[in-house]
Amino acid sequence: KLMANRSFGLSLYDFHLEGVSAKELASAYALPVMWVEERIEAARLCLKFQVKLSVNSKPTTTTCCRTGRA
Repeated sequence: KLMANRSFGLSLYDFHLEGVSAKELASAYALPVMWVEERIEAARLCLKFQVKLSVNSKPTTTTCCRTGRA
């Protein structure tokens, strides 16, 4: 059920949410358990702290600190 349009870490996180343990995932993909746990936690934090963007918002113009130009 690995999703082609998702990162591997997010796919691991999806499996984890469905009840598959990090140990089972590590075994299935021949990866270290600690690495799988780190990817799951990284995906969780990424989703928790993601920034919502408005489609209708206008881009802001920033000024370069060296040249003073936009």
